[in-house]
Amino acid sequence: MRIRLAGVVAVTVAVAAGILAGPVLAADTPAAKTAPGSPLAKVAFPLAPFPLADDGTYAAFMADVAKSLNRTCGRLESYGWEFAGQEGGARMEQVATVIKATMGNFEKVGYRLDKAQTVTLPDPDMSVYTAVKEPATLLLLWAPLPDSAMLLLCDASASN
Repeated sequence: MRIRLAGVVAVTVAVAAGILAGPVLAADTPAAKTAPGSPLAKVAFPLAPFPLADDGTYAAFMADVAKSLNRTCGRLESYGWEFAGQEGGARMEQVATVIKATMGNFEKVGYRLDKAQTVTLPDPDMSVYTAVKEPATLLLLWAPLPDSAMLLLCDASASN
């Protein structure tokens, strides 16, 4: 199943405003297609997410985040995890576990992670990190939502 989440900002604002209970998902096929890891970072995911199609919204959003850090984004990857069917507390625990385990996997393969100080993000639950493993620098943006989580990552190395 190839899913697409609505734009990060639109979904986050809509969830915060109580308009949506979570991201809007659109399935192309009944068979689920997940990603075992990030080809860009060469990091395995503890729970395989869905690769998300980008209509340019994610790239534009990450370009703004990168600009706030005096960087540019090159190659972009976007992933989404769904936790439908779980109760509220269990869902949020699963979201936190996926984020923590994924970040741990970045560290296991040698990335140094630092929380980035960026311009104001549209949702206080969003977090941006730099992941540095010479010569590469990646930007990671986590967007935890009530029944899902999104990870946007891009190459923000100096060569971009």
